[in-house]
Amino acid sequence: MINKPRFWTEKEDAILANSMLKSIKDGDTLASGYAEAGEKLNRSIAACRNRWNSVIRRNYETEIKKAKQHKMEKTHDVVGHLIKEEETLQVAEMNHNQKKLTETKLEEQFLPDIQHITIEDCIEYLTNSQSMKEKNQKLKAENLLLKNENERLKLKYNELVKKKRQNEEKYYTLMKIVQQASKLNDDSLENKKLLH
Repeated sequence: MINKPRFWTEKEDAILANSMLKSIKDGDTLASGYAEAGEKLNRSIAACRNRWNSVIRRNYETEIKKAKQHKMEKTHDVVGHLIKEEETLQVAEMNHNQKKLTETKLEEQFLPDIQHITIEDCIEYLTNSQSMKEKNQKLKAENLLLKNENERLKLKYNELVKKKRQNEEKYYTLMKIVQQASKLNDDSLENKKLLH
């Protein structure tokens, strides 16, 4: 016995829309949104995908943009937190290593000749140490800027890839239409020849 397809209700459309928006907002794949909706609605993934793409999606453009924006902000917050955490660890490690290195250098350089340390030697050492700290801070700031720029460029690249795919789909659709029109034109010319 063949089951007749059942019509979609407004409630089912709303459940499908909520599943898809949640999937987009959480950064999951669209396929996971279709699967979640299909499970809730007792419908196939293909049925959910077709309904979303052919009817529902265009009614939720604003919500989709907000969900994507939320996903981007969430990603940006996580990346920012990870960068800060990594920088904190690097600074702690560098301070520890710098302290060990300084202690070792002092022991190697000054302990055997402790009588020969002058105030000028101390001033030079402190000046070099301060200069290294300033350079280190500048490099950290530059590194953070480059990481942020890298993330921005990754997002832009992903957008461009998506636009390219969309344009390719439009191009293929247009080419099919042109081929069908050309075929119809050829058929009509043949029919005219046959009639004469």
